[in-house]
Amino acid sequence: MSHRLGGLCPLPVASPGLLALSGLLALSGLLALLAGPAAAEEYKLVLTPEAGQAPPARVCFVSRNQQMKAGQASGIVAPLKDRLTCTGRACVAHRDTRPVRCKLCPEAAHPSCAAALDLGERVPDDYSVVCADDDTRPPEGGTVYISVESVEAENPPQFYSLEVSGGRVRWSPIEPISRPSYRVLGGDFESSRFSYPRIATDQPWAEVPVLRRCRCLEAQVGRGVGAVGEVLVDGAATCRGETAGSGLLPVELPAVAVDRVVALSVAAERGDSGARWASRWPTVPIEMLPERFEFDWIMPCTWPRAEVCPVATIQGAHCAVGAPVEGTCSYDCRVIADQAVSPPVGLHLHLDDPALDVDGILGAVGQRIVGRVPAAERVVWADVSAWEHRTPGDRIEAIEVVGLDGVRLTVELDAVAGDRITLPLPGARCGASVRAEFIGERDYDAGFGRIAPGARLELPHPDDLGVPWLMVFGLGGGAAMVVAVEEERTTQTSLSYVLTATLGVRLRPRASSFYIEPQLLALIVADWPYTPLTDDGGGDVVQRHLYAAEVIELGLGWTTVLAGRTFHWRGSAGAGIGFDPWFNANEVVEQGRPMGTWSIGMDTPFSSEVDSLLGLRLEVRHWFGSRTLHFTVDDWTTVATQREPANVVMFNALLTLTP
Repeated sequence: MSHRLGGLCPLPVASPGLLALSGLLALSGLLALLAGPAAAEEYKLVLTPEAGQAPPARVCFVSRNQQMKAGQASGIVAPLKDRLTCTGRACVAHRDTRPVRCKLCPEAAHPSCAAALDLGERVPDDYSVVCADDDTRPPEGGTVYISVESVEAENPPQFYSLEVSGGRVRWSPIEPISRPSYRVLGGDFESSRFSYPRIATDQPWAEVPVLRRCRCLEAQVGRGVGAVGEVLVDGAATCRGETAGSGLLPVELPAVAVDRVVALSVAAERGDSGARWASRWPTVPIEMLPERFEFDWIMPCTWPRAEVCPVATIQGAHCAVGAPVEGTCSYDCRVIADQAVSPPVGLHLHLDDPALDVDGILGAVGQRIVGRVPAAERVVWADVSAWEHRTPGDRIEAIEVVGLDGVRLTVELDAVAGDRITLPLPGARCGASVRAEFIGERDYDAGFGRIAPGARLELPHPDDLGVPWLMVFGLGGGAAMVVAVEEERTTQTSLSYVLTATLGVRLRPRASSFYIEPQLLALIVADWPYTPLTDDGGGDVVQRHLYAAEVIELGLGWTTVLAGRTFHWRGSAGAGIGFDPWFNANEVVEQGRPMGTWSIGMDTPFSSEVDSLLGLRLEVRHWFGSRTLHFTVDDWTTVATQREPANVVMFNALLTLTP
């Protein structure tokens, strides 16, 4: 049975399922309230760099909402002023991303590459900023600051999320905004006067062009320049990288404005170079033209002046060089103004003494060129300072060398200034032996010289090749005066003639003007006075007889110059002892008695050689100690023999032969 309450409506009774749903909705609302504000609509934009360039590595959104708080998935929200350094209204952002290849930077960034921001009439205190990195990590780096505005100027956006990937940006505000616009404030990219999109569009992606202030581009400096020093753009230092042996140097360069020329200069250990261009970006790799460059030239073994570097000539450059160091000549060349010199270039090397010219190619800055002397132009030299080749009697007039091709070369020492002689020797090579012979005032044996490094011909010392002894033959004659002393001490003088023959050995120490000459003489006097025993017993008639003697003599001599270089004379003095030969007549002189001689003389050769083949000897000789015989008969029965002392003074002229 039922009961109805008048005027009252019964309350409906809730089911258990409805009560559970109401509880879940209340809990989700509470969690949403605790999590923060919800995201509004998502917005998209594409950052479009110049053709061939990478997008920014970091994107920073700037808003004039100073109370902006971090929303879901956003970066750290901070006041913009914390990321800037300002001088007045000029503000530069801290560079938190750099190109990977241009990390070597000066203390102060290049003025054109500073991460400047254009805030207009506003100040950094008016802005908050949130940043996000591009997850593709663009290699060129760079941070761009973009101001986000809306048509409701009094309602600047608060960012809920910010994501960047490959230059595409997705972001969401906390509260909905109407038609957001974007303006590039600057950073590592140029600021823009315009906001994008320029016109209202229904495209889902808004395009925002971004133009880099500077780029890290490669300059072709060459592999041999050595350590890189200062890099300047328009006179100001800029960031750079390392060549890493490739010859390409990464350099941070600013974009070029219209009607402006940029100058790049690179200073390196072994060369300085530069480049100029007027386009926004130069052609890569940048062709650097040398302004100063160095190179080394390694002397070949056959270079004739190891202590002197040749003069280098390169068209359009002036090259200086010092003394060689360990066989290497280092050249420092400076390009003449308004000249373009870029290796490979022709290289000419010149040496004055001896006259030598070598052509080659300089292929690169800092190159080490291994020198080479053409075989047909090779010369060798010899140092003669240790030779006593000007000593009279030992003078050397010339040197005759037999080349490797069999050709004889003769160098006159009279025509050589100083103590260095030079001989052209085609095909000369280090270690080769060369036959050499000295031509001078004495006789020399042939010897061999060796070609040492530096084209030095190491000749044997003349003293080691000089012939220390010579055979000397002489034949001649002259006048002789025989003086005999009789018993009454009266002197009997007779004029005669003498024939002389000599056979000797001349011994002369090396580098000495003195000599010793033992010799054997044969002396024949045409008229020797004596008094024979006649058949009728008479003994008072003086007669003449041919008389000969043998003498062993030891002479001492001295060689000197009488006049000029081609006339010499040799003074000598000697003493000896002699005996009668077996064929002398017994009745002429007293047999078995020794005799003595002494002499003085002068020799002169018939050529410039002291020991020439033919020569003339003039001498005065005194022969003493002989006793001539005179036989007399007393009273016709007794035969008396008188032994009278006899002296002979000879004046001889001999023709000498020295084979």
